[in-house]
Amino acid sequence: MLAQDSPDMTNAKIVVLGSINMDLIARCHALPLAGQTLTATGFQQIRGGKGANQAVAASLVGSSVRMLGRVGEDGLAASLIDELKQDGVHCSQVLPTPNVSSGLAMITVSDDAENQIVVIPGANAHVDAATVDQFADVISMGDVLLLQLEIPLPAVLRAKEIAQAAGVRVILDPAPIPATPLPADLFEVDLICPNETEALEIVGRHAKQNATAAQPQEITAWQNVAEQLHQQGSRNVIITLGKQGVLFFDGNQHQHLSAQPVDAIDTTCAGDAFAGALAAKWAATNDLIKAIEFGNQIAALSTTATGLTALRTE
Repeated sequence: MLAQDSPDMTNAKIVVLGSINMDLIARCHALPLAGQTLTATGFQQIRGGKGANQAVAASLVGSSVRMLGRVGEDGLAASLIDELKQDGVHCSQVLPTPNVSSGLAMITVSDDAENQIVVIPGANAHVDAATVDQFADVISMGDVLLLQLEIPLPAVLRAKEIAQAAGVRVILDPAPIPATPLPADLFEVDLICPNETEALEIVGRHAKQNATAAQPQEITAWQNVAEQLHQQGSRNVIITLGKQGVLFFDGNQHQHLSAQPVDAIDTTCAGDAFAGALAAKWAATNDLIKAIEFGNQIAALSTTATGLTALRTE
């Protein structure tokens, strides 16, 4: 495991509030078009959810991680919690939710490592502000709080409020972006780390108006987007650019880090691996640039196998 090579991480206390899902993954030669039926070449059932994935990534690189969230009262719940515990994640604040299914995600992965995902929230939709209040002491004792948007927004905002009152750093991975407008104070965090599409949606521009940077010189277009995100309140901004790496802006200067060259098999968890590893390294070293570099490496490694499997075997 990566934790064996990361002794400086052991004192890092990461708290993750977010979704816990069971992922049903179908492998196909290509992603299906609208109305098209394809025959899959393989199938896997593994634990997922952006929150759980980030918690596992942070744990596998060596930090102490507490997962906050909900599962249903169904046949999946025990398996979801057991698997988190096997990856070293503390789960005493993962609450059972009566008369509700656990979260599910149906994922199709193509031979060229692209994916399509449909999420069924289940118990994740029952994580509300009152639930978060039960976790206040745990959040306040962390070094970093990791948040995403696969649980209801009031819960995310309440957790952010508790963390900031306690002086805990807050990282927001703003995914998935909801159809409704997001409140301005959501972006007042220590670090926001959207991908290209999410970044453009937040600043109010359609992806076609700013094509993904296919050449290094086009990074300047993303610098403008990063500056707009910074103006919305985040102290630091990272835009993950897939094969183009990541762009970082701290309000004064930009830094572009190229992606690590790997033979990618599955990109599904790359963003979650990046966020979890970055949070752990930032908490452990207090050096955001080192944390970004480390997150970039772990994200690349994660794409070399399905889910977070590659992080478990290193």
